[in-house]
Amino acid sequence: MKRRSSRKGNLSSGSNSSKKCRVSITGDGGYKDSKGCFKLEELSHTSGDYNLIFDKMHKTIVQHQNDIPFSEYNILQVFRVHNSIVKERYEQRRKQMTSEITKDGTNCYSYIEEMRLWHGSPYAEKICETGFNLQPSNPNGLFGKGIYFAEHSSKSNQYSWGVGRGCPQHSKTACYDCPRLMLLCKVSLGRKLLTQNAVKAAPSNVDTVVARPEVINMGLRYPEYIIYNQDQAYPSHLIKYKIMPVRCNECDSLGQQIQKTKADADSHVPNICLPDEAKDICTIS
Repeated sequence: MKRRSSRKGNLSSGSNSSKKCRVSITGDGGYKDSKGCFKLEELSHTSGDYNLIFDKMHKTIVQHQNDIPFSEYNILQVFRVHNSIVKERYEQRRKQMTSEITKDGTNCYSYIEEMRLWHGSPYAEKICETGFNLQPSNPNGLFGKGIYFAEHSSKSNQYSWGVGRGCPQHSKTACYDCPRLMLLCKVSLGRKLLTQNAVKAAPSNVDTVVARPEVINMGLRYPEYIIYNQDQAYPSHLIKYKIMPVRCNECDSLGQQIQKTKADADSHVPNICLPDEAKDICTIS
């Protein structure tokens, strides 16, 4: 697959995001705040992390019901997030989860399981600066007032402009012209509840609700991970991208690829107690 990238412009092009996030452009093309605790470091498209993220995004594209068709991403920029305050809160939460698990007497957790998961939001830049915020979450969501993550980048892409909203310029959900934002996050799972039914809140002894993909009657075809503590996730990378329409000369091969990806995903019932679920956590810095 041809690697699409653009080195023109910066993250705040076409918006007032630099003002909103109160950050300044650094000499290396990144962004940082006035106190130095937050910085976005733009990755070269030849760097190892850029290519790992490129591959991970494309390998996790599947077709979703009533979704606009697209064949690939045009990745414009990838940023590594440096935020000492948010990262410290994340590490403290991991320690707290370890303490809670030990107190709970749950012996099957030898460590706090960590996964790299996607999160789409129109407030992705703000999340990088201040961390996740549980307060605006919808209490009427399928799994209650939580923060939702996905294994598939195409699932998080659906929320890049918010629920049921289109791009700011054209108000179109099916827009191939406007750039979108997505986060790749470290998510600590801890004690998990695997469910095939909607839940409005996690039980007191559960850190993460894992919605299984066979819940098709609720419109859920692929796994989702829901946390109810905002410090349980850290946004490690910010990706600015566009979606690319399916091109005619790719129809046959793309159709086969979609069917194979869909079949693989539908047959995948994640055994999330296995530690190799976090296998890519060490490959992306």
